[in-house]
Amino acid sequence: MPMLKVLLSAAGFLLFILLCSEEFRKYLLHYWRRALASSRGKYWAYPVAAALALAAAGLMLFALWSLVTATFSYD
Repeated sequence: MPMLKVLLSAAGFLLFILLCSEEFRKYLLHYWRRALASSRGKYWAYPVAAALALAAAGLMLFALWSLVTATFSYD
């Protein structure tokens, strides 16, 4: 279980760093516009974007929560 917490925290921090970079946001915007331009993409773009946004928010909140509640021992 501790390894899972470390992996989720690392994923949250990496996702936060990626979302702060301008190139990654341009990349996401490019694929968002491409999905909306296709005929099938109009139906699945919003639900997929909402699911990804919730997952990203959950990972980032978990990373912040684990950072705040971390207890360090020097044994």
